[in-house]
Amino acid sequence: MRIPVIILLLLLVFITNSDCGIIRQVIAFGDSFLDTGNVFNYISNRTYPQSPPYFHGTYSNGPNSISQVVTKVKRRQKQVQFKNYAYGGATTDNQLVQGFTIYKNTPVPGALQQIKLFHQNKTGKQIPQKQRLYFLSAGGNNFFYNNSISYQAITESLLKCVQLLLSYGAQHVFVFNFPPYQYSPIITQSGNLSLQQYVGNFIIRSNQLLLNATQKLNGRATVINIWTT
Repeated sequence: MRIPVIILLLLLVFITNSDCGIIRQVIAFGDSFLDTGNVFNYISNRTYPQSPPYFHGTYSNGPNSISQVVTKVKRRQKQVQFKNYAYGGATTDNQLVQGFTIYKNTPVPGALQQIKLFHQNKTGKQIPQKQRLYFLSAGGNNFFYNNSISYQAITESLLKCVQLLLSYGAQHVFVFNFPPYQYSPIITQSGNLSLQQYVGNFIIRSNQLLLNATQKLNGRATVINIWTT
């Protein structure tokens, strides 16, 4: 999945003009949209996602969104750490809905569990929070593993992840909005127009709720409208 050029430009403007000065660390949490090889390297013994046709263990046919962000940041600031806790198949929270990777139906940590693991793993001298960028993409798998769940429950769970990051001191959190899953092959190939309309409305409401909630966080969390619905 390629991140639109305009999003990259906005992020670079943020990096240049914000009070963070320089960026020394980029951290990612979530699902397949941000996974840069965790399932590939640590779960499937480098067999899934099959590469090629997938790109270097990602779920994309080229560098995915977070890889592109890190590449752009490093062009301006060479010494940037990148930590990625995202796993393909992850949900927002395994206590709400358990996530799995397709490879041998293996359980994977949810975004909330990934954030807690990141916090637990902190050792030594820490990079100041104002020099960190956090990226979060999760929620779609909640619906696919439990299609009776409400959009409010999924969005509130994603916001719980954001709030946990903020409680740890995060100052710059970027949240990807929910993709238009009504156009995914699993939905369109079903031939069920009512289902497609239902999922479309579900995503629209989820994104509006997410946007409204993050606007109340005094700029510490920003929704990236990478997807149009």
